Amino acid sequence: RRGEAIQCYHRAEKNDDREGIAFTELARLYRENGEDAQAAGYYERMVAQREAHGEAVGKELSEALFFLCTHKKSTGDLDAAQTIGQRLLDLGGPEKDQVKALLRDIQSQRKAGSGGGPPV
Repeated sequence: RRGEAIQCYHRAEKNDDREGIAFTELARLYRENGEDAQAAGYYERMVAQREAHGEAVGKELSEALFFLCTHKKSTGDLDAAQTIGQRLLDLGGPEKDQVKALLRDIQSQRKAGSGGGPPV
């Protein structure tokens, strides 16, 4: 059934999904399938669409940014992870303590010499 839902949201995306529901749902479905790279791509598109429409706050946006922060960290893109984490702190919200811990972990990785960008 998840595959059918993915197909349905892909059709909605192709039909000019102005509200960004398709991006959010596709990201969620891919995340649930363990396809984090696909999920990250759709979360990035959702965030960009929300920003373009002046929607810079909200639970879905915070969840997307948190996922992107952890994903960027796990792929070694520490610069992007830190930037997204700082943005999350600026938004506030219930995951503020988690974000602070994530940012401390990113700093520890930097000090350990893990680098700042994605692996080459």
